[in-house]
Amino acid sequence: MSAIYHPQGNSTVERFNRVFKGYLQTARLENTNRKRAVREFLCIYRSTPHATTGESPKMALHGRHLRTKLDIVGATPVPTQTDPDRVRERVEHAQTKSKQYFDKRKRVKHRVFKVHDWVRVHLPGHIPKGKSSYSDPLQITKKVGQSTYILSDGKTWNVERLVPYMGGWAPNQGRNEEWLLPVAGQVEPCERPRGREAIRERPIRNRRPPTWVRDYVMD
Repeated sequence: MSAIYHPQGNSTVERFNRVFKGYLQTARLENTNRKRAVREFLCIYRSTPHATTGESPKMALHGRHLRTKLDIVGATPVPTQTDPDRVRERVEHAQTKSKQYFDKRKRVKHRVFKVHDWVRVHLPGHIPKGKSSYSDPLQITKKVGQSTYILSDGKTWNVERLVPYMGGWAPNQGRNEEWLLPVAGQVEPCERPRGREAIRERPIRNRRPPTWVRDYVMD
């Protein structure tokens, strides 16, 4: 199980999506029919033992082996039944190992917030130039999970997106929009000055032919 509002924690689904997209890209380069490519991929995925569980998805879900083109009637050994306790131990061991690797690689610091704490949200997606990548200070109103909080704006965020706020900003003052760049299409055209004073006259440039043409007859 992964933490809610944190898709990176569901590594099984993320890994499946990565392999699936790569298979579709290969099928496109080979001019293979899309529906046929999807059927072939799902058949391969469902009949292949998973590295975490040690069982194929077909065996784990239905308790029997998925027959493929490589199976020969009477020659293929019938697999034994899946042991739930053994699968559960393998999954727990794989999750613990993955967590330790991720925490060490990313230097994870476990942050714990309390209700009524002030935080800022690291906003996802594209942020326009001139705007902060963090939201205005918001107050935590409720904790709904080990790593999930509901803020004063009613939205739910994972702790990975939250940073503590310890400034002196007043929530009711709003942001200072003076330093934000204008959005395209909202810039008002400036008025050009009119009248005689607006015309700036520059001295006439003194033009003369270069010295190297003196040896030539010019028309």
